[in-house]
Amino acid sequence: MELNVYWIPISLGLGFCAMMIAIFYFSSKSKSDRARYQAEVQARLIDKFGNGPEFVTFLQSPQGRKFMGELESAPKLMTQDRILSGIRNATVLTFLGLAFLVLSFARYGERGMIFPGLILLALGLGYIVSVILTKRLSREWGIFENHHPPAPSAPPDVRPPTES
Repeated sequence: MELNVYWIPISLGLGFCAMMIAIFYFSSKSKSDRARYQAEVQARLIDKFGNGPEFVTFLQSPQGRKFMGELESAPKLMTQDRILSGIRNATVLTFLGLAFLVLSFARYGERGMIFPGLILLALGLGYIVSVILTKRLSREWGIFENHHPPAPSAPPDVRPPTES
């Protein structure tokens, strides 16, 4: 039984498409599951408090302020995670593209690695531009503050009591 040469690229193409569909499906399912869980937690929290004044009292307590602070800091943390993953992707793709280019010039006469190297290098540089734009826009939109955290204050001047 002879393997037809044309079936190899067809099966690779179909396998790649199936893999991309599976990655997209599982990532979107994970996001929807996370959103459903957060909505469920918020609904349980609202159900726990019988009326508005109890909820206001909770929010004014130290635990309530901590809870609200965690909710308010979620967009910052998500943006920071995306920026860090973008930096990681940019680094990996850029160095992989450079490695392909070096390999294509290291072997004289064989330039088959130039195109994959250029594509990977362009993807890495695209991620770098994306990270820069994300950082700039998140500052403009107020997700990140432009000021640095305040420096710790100097300890109060403590002098031993003088005896009179």
